[in-house]
Amino acid sequence: MKREFFEKIAAADSEAQKTWVITEALLSSLPKEIAEAALASAVPHWFSRSVLAALLATTLKEAEERYHDLQALSITEPFGNLGHALHDLTRAGILDHLISDRKTLFRKYSQRSWKHFHQSSKSQLSVEAVYHLLATDTKKGMGAFETQMRRFRRAGELSAANNLIRNAQELVELGLLGEPEALEIEKQNYYMGLEFVRRSKKERTTEKAQEFLEKALQIFNSKDYTESHQELSSTDPHDTIDTFQRKFLLDRLTELTKSGDRQGEASWRAELGFAFFEKQDYSSALEHFDDALQLNTDDKRAILGRAATYFMTEEYSLAISDFDRTIQLDDSYESAFANRGVAYQLKKNYPAALADFDRAIELDSSYTGAIFNRGVTYRLMEDYPAALADFDRAIELDPSY
Repeated sequence: MKREFFEKIAAADSEAQKTWVITEALLSSLPKEIAEAALASAVPHWFSRSVLAALLATTLKEAEERYHDLQALSITEPFGNLGHALHDLTRAGILDHLISDRKTLFRKYSQRSWKHFHQSSKSQLSVEAVYHLLATDTKKGMGAFETQMRRFRRAGELSAANNLIRNAQELVELGLLGEPEALEIEKQNYYMGLEFVRRSKKERTTEKAQEFLEKALQIFNSKDYTESHQELSSTDPHDTIDTFQRKFLLDRLTELTKSGDRQGEASWRAELGFAFFEKQDYSSALEHFDDALQLNTDDKRAILGRAATYFMTEEYSLAISDFDRTIQLDDSYESAFANRGVAYQLKKNYPAALADFDRAIELDSSYTGAIFNRGVTYRLMEDYPAALADFDRAIELDPSY
């Protein structure tokens, strides 16, 4: 038996495989029901009595017994106030085994995890729900991932957003997500950098503003962070961040152009268009959005960006047409509904504007901009009680309004 164990260790190609050999030896010494619970508990990032009940499709009473059994094992540890978790190496070893050798079982546990976690609106549980949807249904999972990231950024739940990015990156490393998904995850991380910059400009305290800029810099220039951090301290910080942001985008475009990845190039060219848009250089922004759409006619960010550019240049009919196209591609894109609503509002088509704001708020009940602009529309329609109710709600969500 010892000889077979050491042969398996020697044949392992990775640390995860070696850890699984060791973990397998431990599990084989346990009663079957405890070993099964240990395998299942590796699929989510943590487990509790209710999580185990969902994973094992059993009663809370039996799950309580398994939860107690697992806590007694040396491979588990407390996980904040949520429950317990397997040690990182142990979890990595079990996941490697499940995905490589027992993928059907992995999918079953992950699907059960999603059904359990998605019932809650709490941020940390929403992160876990999206992770399991990504693991079992890539298309639906990526849609949920993008939507949840937008909601987290808008609500200022930046820690939850970062956790979701880390979890999604884990699935890329496990081989469960491919290159297109990895590209989108990278873009969402880039958007976090933009959000940190935006918040630094709104922040009243210098220390907090600097903290946000440093987080943005870690995203835009992670490889040379120490050197660039010194530059951030010695020059105008926002000019420095703009420089690194632009370099980041150009470097990504260069890499993708060389690789011949037209879809990836279109995606990042659209982001360069948004960089010009933020600088109010609308002609350059429009040029980059058009270039992106020549590479990929269905790039919704490029279409949304071109719509926003048309809006800012007061070409509202063209803007509405592009917002229509964005919504056609993704009918859960709340920003497209909200922005089209403003365009309708400016064209004095108030019923259409209200319908779009209603839809945006239905998709994200804490979408402050949509709530505020619906209030403006009610005011223009002289429905003052409805306007005041929306203004009150907007101020409640964001006192800066």
